[in-house]
Amino acid sequence: MTVRSSLALGFSFITFFASNLNAGFYVGAGLGPDTIEFKQHSNTIKPGAFGFNVINKTQLSGTGLFGTFFSGYEYLHNKLSLSDEVNGNASSSFFKPSNNEFVNSNFASSRYKINNSYGVSLLSGYQFTKNTLFYARLGYSKAHFKLITTDKSLENLSYRIDGFLPGLGIKQNLTKHVSIR
Repeated sequence: MTVRSSLALGFSFITFFASNLNAGFYVGAGLGPDTIEFKQHSNTIKPGAFGFNVINKTQLSGTGLFGTFFSGYEYLHNKLSLSDEVNGNASSSFFKPSNNEFVNSNFASSRYKINNSYGVSLLSGYQFTKNTLFYARLGYSKAHFKLITTDKSLENLSYRIDGFLPGLGIKQNLTKHVSIR
């Protein structure tokens, strides 16, 4: 099973603990919509005269909200910015499919969910104006995936998955110590 989580749109407020507008240590929090995409591949075989062999390839997606806390250090030199950052996230995103087979009265449902994640990122940017920074993010994230199901062809799962987390963004300073991105 392959799982990928992506942020559609989010708002983050950052407080800087440095005298410079775009440099130093920072902490922040954010809230926004969240989208999760699941790719599931299964093969169910029942031998015998009335047996079957079913191959199922499914792509599912779910939506919800996420919250994030992050902290890092930003260095600015000649309009070029470099930051390292750690983050922790909580998510309400899930997908709940059902399978109703009426001939044999087999009714099943599943719930796919990513509860939380944490990661590290490197942000490299260009200071377009004194208050605007364009940046690219290269990160690594580890998430808690959970599948709870009554479907006999699937099993209940709960484990950590990891992956590469790329992104692009804009940071806009609102005051000397607060910005939005």
